Amino acid sequence: MTLRLSLGELEAAARKATRGAGYPWGLAEEAGRAARALAGIGLDGAELLARLLAEVAQRPHQPLAPAHLDGIWTAATGPLCPIRTGAVLCDLARALPEGGMALSRVLVPGLVLPFAADAARLRDAPVTLSWRGGIVGIGPEGLPRASGILKLAEVAEADLFLHPDGTALPAAPPWPRACAAPSAWQALQALAQRTYAPATEASRLTGAGAGAGDTD
Repeated sequence: MTLRLSLGELEAAARKATRGAGYPWGLAEEAGRAARALAGIGLDGAELLARLLAEVAQRPHQPLAPAHLDGIWTAATGPLCPIRTGAVLCDLARALPEGGMALSRVLVPGLVLPFAADAARLRDAPVTLSWRGGIVGIGPEGLPRASGILKLAEVAEADLFLHPDGTALPAAPPWPRACAAPSAWQALQALAQRTYAPATEASRLTGAGAGAGDTD
C-alpha cells in the first residue's frame, strides 16, 4: 500500500535521513528539496533517495563527488552521487560549456533531474538531459511529467549528458501530495533517527522530559 504524505513531511524526512546517512546539513537540505521536487511530479522521491542512501552506505571510503570537471565529470574513485553532483551543477549553472558536458556513472540518476531544473532556472533557459535510451528537455518553469523521466527514475546507474540548450517540455502541474512506498519511508525514518541525540539525565531535568520531582 502506498503512503500519502504532505510534500513538507517528505522533504523534512528526506533531509534528516540524508543527514543521518552522513551527509553534511547543506547537502541534506538539497536532498530534501530534490525528493520533494520529484514527488511534485508524481514520482516516489522517498524511494529514489532511499535507494541512493543504501548504495552510499556500501561505499564508505568513496567520496562520490565530482573530482574532474573538464568535459566529463567523474569522481576520483567510483560513481558519482547525484546530490553532490547536482549541488556542483547548480554552482556552475551559469557557466556551463556551450557543447555541454557528460556526467559519468551517476548513481540513481533520477535524482539529478531537480538539479537540472534548477540549472535551467538559474540560466533562465532550457537544458537538455539525455542518457542511453532517453532524453528530456527541461525549462526554467520546472520539471515536466514525461515518459523519459519515468524511465530514468527506474535506472540504478547511468552516464548522463547535459546540454545547455534545446526545447523544453511544459512544466507539470504540481501534485498536492507525495506518494511513498512503505519500505522506502521506513528506511528514511530509520536513518533520520540517527540525527536525534539520546536523552540524558541533564536533558530530562532541563525540560526534555519529566524532571525528578514530576510525579504526574
